[in-house]
Amino acid sequence: MKSLVFLTLAIFVTACSSRQELDDPPIITSASYQHTLYNGRGQSIDTRAAKEDALITVTYYTSEADYDADQNGFSEAPSEVGLYYARIRRPQGNGYKQGRDIKVEYHIQKALQAPELK
Repeated sequence: MKSLVFLTLAIFVTACSSRQELDDPPIITSASYQHTLYNGRGQSIDTRAAKEDALITVTYYTSEADYDADQNGFSEAPSEVGLYYARIRRPQGNGYKQGRDIKVEYHIQKALQAPELK
């Protein structure tokens, strides 16, 4: 009977010690409202995680309705003039817990034309 108790205790201790405690999700630095001028190339939002090994993904949407429904998103940075909504997601991984999504309103605006000189 003693050996059965010892074996059960050994299995329990091993199982508990093999569980990895996850750290809180990393802090994300990103403005909620961002804008840039059109340049014809893909332009991503500015976002940084406080930890280099943290996983973050950015998904862009062409409407707030698509953002809210989490549909029709794309991961390639937008290149056209317009209003976009970006979701910064912090999935669980690399020792971190999953974090709340962060919403960014992103404007790519047409560059102003220089006034003509007379």
